[in-house]
Amino acid sequence: MTESPFAEFLAWWLAFLLPAFVVAGPLRRDQGAAHAYLFTVVLHIVVAAIYYYYNDNLNEAFVRGDTNAFHNYALNRQYVTEGSFGIGSTLYKEYLAHVYSFFGPSFFLGAILSVYAYAASAIVLVRFMEVLNLREGKGLVVLLFGGLPTAVLYGTVPMREPYQVLFFMLACYSMLQFRLSSQPLHLIAAIVSAVIMGLLHKGLIVYAPFLIIVMLLVGVEHRGSRAGRWKRAYLPRLAGIALAIGFFVGISGYQDKIADISGTEVLLTATTGEGLVEFTSENRDEEALNKGRTAYGVRLDTSSPVRVVQSSVMILFYYMFTPFPWQIGNFRDLYAFGEAFLRIACLIAVFRMWRRGGPAQPQIVLLLMVVYFSMAFLWSAGTFTWGTATRHHMVHQWILLLLGVPALLEMRRSFFGRGYPAAAGNPAGVSGSGEARQQPRSAQRRGLGASPPPLRRLGSEGRQPGDLQMPRAAARLLPAALVRPRRLTEP
Repeated sequence: MTESPFAEFLAWWLAFLLPAFVVAGPLRRDQGAAHAYLFTVVLHIVVAAIYYYYNDNLNEAFVRGDTNAFHNYALNRQYVTEGSFGIGSTLYKEYLAHVYSFFGPSFFLGAILSVYAYAASAIVLVRFMEVLNLREGKGLVVLLFGGLPTAVLYGTVPMREPYQVLFFMLACYSMLQFRLSSQPLHLIAAIVSAVIMGLLHKGLIVYAPFLIIVMLLVGVEHRGSRAGRWKRAYLPRLAGIALAIGFFVGISGYQDKIADISGTEVLLTATTGEGLVEFTSENRDEEALNKGRTAYGVRLDTSSPVRVVQSSVMILFYYMFTPFPWQIGNFRDLYAFGEAFLRIACLIAVFRMWRRGGPAQPQIVLLLMVVYFSMAFLWSAGTFTWGTATRHHMVHQWILLLLGVPALLEMRRSFFGRGYPAAAGNPAGVSGSGEARQQPRSAQRRGLGASPPPLRRLGSEGRQPGDLQMPRAAARLLPAALVRPRRLTEP
């Protein structure tokens, strides 16, 4: 079936509009992020056009399988008046079929819509950094988020991953905004985003309620009046408990009707708990036997609860950090090793930032890392090779880049004797970098809200920033020659 000229024209028209989004608020406020956005968006458009016009030559070299299956399904279904609803690939296929039915069939149009999902994610990511008070490295974060080969190759074709990333990010962002402001609209936006994310994958539909409940129960607290603590700390937790009870009661009450929907077998297995471990083990064994050189070779041991935990941790470890150096056999393995090395570096830097207490509030860092590792654990349960793992990491790797890149930049500065840069203002209520470095670590982790005033820099009274001055009480006890201000040399 030939492609629609109108749909192709529409795709190019939409592609030329994408760079104009650089005027969006978060990008307009940071020049580095704006430049990185423009570069990655143009790169995505160019790769999408190359794949579209040279699909026959590149089909075996780049992504295949799911991409062609989605496109061919949409071509065959575009004139069918009765749609079908299902969780996972069925929903995305139906969405693509409706796009083809309305605008005409075009692989390039489906690819550009995926690029739009990436562009929206990049804007939300920069805004996320502003909320967390991460004021540097935005350009590098956007560049890595959109410029890594996996992001480019899987984000420029009709696939579910760009949409999964977008709605996962929106759910986390809206949920964090709700915890900071207690505005009900943020909670509604988070739930809607999580539901859409879950409908795009059988495993994510299990994770969606977990994400909302965990982000309501764990992490951010507020100091202040008793009414403020109730509104911003205890009320979200009660809402999380209520949502959890309502979810499981609803699943139990409508189990028969839910079973009729395509793709709900994983959801029912996970919520009822009947044979969940055996279900995961059987699926891993069946798939892992046919995977060849890049397979982990790690099985889920169901012989005892202790063995289940041990093997699950080992599966997560292999998912996160393979291939190892001695397993590198070609360029793809080398790239996968580079991504694993980047994850290790970011994890170390995030742990260091969390321990030192800045610039992001430590409890929020801990909350986001809980979300990151829980999502990684979900994908590791169904991943058997490090080639597939690079694709699955795309969904949740933005959390590690969001926190890890600024932390890596701070680590680099610390080697030269400098700490976190001073933050001008604190719009989100998160402790600024200068304050966080002066507070006791226990005080930093208790929550948001007003922080104690920072210790005044010695030598700040009518002197230049490099001067040091003793407190007056100590100065009276020492000879004048010993308390004369000294100039610090710049590093």
